[in-house]
Amino acid sequence: MKKLIFIVSLFASFGLNAQSTLGLGTSFGLGTTQLNGDGIKNASSNLAWHVGANAQYQLGTYFAINSGAILQKKGGKNEGVERAGTIPQDYKYSESFNLIDVQVPIHLQVHLPLGKMKVLAYGGPDLNFNVLGLESRTYENNSYNDNNGYQNTAMTNLEVFNFGISYGLGLSAETSAGDEYFLKFGMSTGLNRIGKINNQEAKHQIAQVSLGYIFK
Repeated sequence: MKKLIFIVSLFASFGLNAQSTLGLGTSFGLGTTQLNGDGIKNASSNLAWHVGANAQYQLGTYFAINSGAILQKKGGKNEGVERAGTIPQDYKYSESFNLIDVQVPIHLQVHLPLGKMKVLAYGGPDLNFNVLGLESRTYENNSYNDNNGYQNTAMTNLEVFNFGISYGLGLSAETSAGDEYFLKFGMSTGLNRIGKINNQEAKHQIAQVSLGYIFK
């Protein structure tokens, strides 16, 4: 406990003694997203995107705290077989899942200054609030699909809130006005379930590139 108090006090002292600034900005990006779970054993990736507002609190030269409110698209694809009918028959299908969360990251960022450029590494928890979930399923058998397939149906077994963790590397460049462009390459993984898919728990996984600007 004494060691923990010492470490917290050291960081707090560093933040108070060093120059601290708050910057606001925006970011957007693209990547791939996949859902993992026993109900989606043949999962594959889908397009991920994000856009939103960012806040960066600079703690001296080497550290910053990043947060914001980001619209994050998640989801994935899957293939399977459904056995049905009076005389049981296998029907192959493909399905897709599209989710949108409001993501609130709380990330510690470490900087290595190189003149006007910085190499950065970041990581920390994400608070995810689901606002939309749609699923579609298409069967290969056309007549069976006419009666049982569906498109963009609301997902009913999603959690309103879930935790995740993100981490990554990047570069930033300072402008003559002191503002900052950044480019990040990151991963995001769910720590608890986003809900149930095909009656089984599922978690998200995302790999993406982010481009943004911070006004200071």
